[in-house]
Amino acid sequence: MSRAAIEVVGLGFIGLGSIGMRMLRAAHLHTRVAPVAVWDPDPARCRAALDVCPDLRVVDDAAALIADRAVGVVYVASPPFTHAAHARAGLDAGKPVLCEKPLGVDEDESRALVAHAERTGVPNAVNFIHASGAGARLVADVAAGALGKVHCAELRIHARAWGERRYAEAPWLRGADQGGLVREVVSHFVFLSARLLGPGRVLHCRLRAPDGQRAETAVVAELEFGGVPVSVMANTEGVGPDQFEYTVWGEHASRAVVDLYRLRASDGGPWCDVDDGDEAPAARWQRDQLDNVARWVGGEPHTMPDFATAFAVQQIVEEMLRHRGGGGRRGGD
Repeated sequence: MSRAAIEVVGLGFIGLGSIGMRMLRAAHLHTRVAPVAVWDPDPARCRAALDVCPDLRVVDDAAALIADRAVGVVYVASPPFTHAAHARAGLDAGKPVLCEKPLGVDEDESRALVAHAERTGVPNAVNFIHASGAGARLVADVAAGALGKVHCAELRIHARAWGERRYAEAPWLRGADQGGLVREVVSHFVFLSARLLGPGRVLHCRLRAPDGQRAETAVVAELEFGGVPVSVMANTEGVGPDQFEYTVWGEHASRAVVDLYRLRASDGGPWCDVDDGDEAPAARWQRDQLDNVARWVGGEPHTMPDFATAFAVQQIVEEMLRHRGGGGRRGGD
């Protein structure tokens, strides 16, 4: 599909939960993509979408959305258990599919989906935050050698307020079967680590969870990507401000992605913001990511990850989650 054939990319939304609605609002204001059709089993969510975009078509089901001729990209923003079925249907219709992360929660199902996508040859991508914005700029700096040798990376998360807000928006995220801090937040940094450093593996992981039904509340892990150690400390417990900080310690300089969307740099002195302009970082990221989506669909250079990349992330995440409530694990050499 050439860029010349696409003036504005029509997005069809399957699922209008908290993430779907945020993407809808951002796409409504974008110059290269536009929401054209939506479906959600909850009529109230469809009405809310019409409040944002009065010209939207609300269709009867996912099949009708995929068949809609104005839909150029099928955006799957429904809960993870449904991702594979909706993505397969979009691929079978020959339409590019943009899927929310995680790609899935069942590894066999996701492996089959990746193989199916490869057989069809239809473009596919997953909506990881760090495909664009601060994470993408960090990847470019590391690739250019700006940091010199990378010695290690550290991820520190405190997300009590995030958990209270997200679990209220989407109660299913409280469950161990589809939700939780590792799938929802840590996965973005697993993706970033792999893109920065190379293939990853779990060396050691210990998770704390209230019981077998509810999602984890804390994780301590040692990961390795391309031979570089990456440590993880994340929790939704205790009072205090939320913190999202991913630091890459280099030989000549270091970088840190903070609050998901901001990039800081140090050459040995104090941290300095490297983002330019006065635009809010989250708003800038939304625009950058949708620009990236438009380039992906138009056959232009882009940095959106495909299903195969997302499956590699899923495998690491699910390996971490297998230690929920257990005594941890240390991998062999």
